[in-house]
Amino acid sequence: MPTPSSTPMTPPMPTPSSTPTTPPILMLATPSSPMSLARVHVKSSARDEGIG
Repeated sequence: MPTPSSTPMTPPMPTPSSTPTTPPILMLATPSSPMSLARVHVKSSARDEGIG
C-alpha cells in the first residue's frame, strides 16, 4: 500500500498528508481492505452463530 506522502493524490478526508495517522484511518475506512473484510466477516459469522 503506497504511503499518502508518496502519493500525489490526497485522500477524500481533509487530513494533511504529513499526518502519519492517515494510513490506519484509510485502511479502516476502506471496505476493500483485507483487514476490514476479515473483521466484518468474523463479526457477521459470530452474529449468525449467536456467539457475539
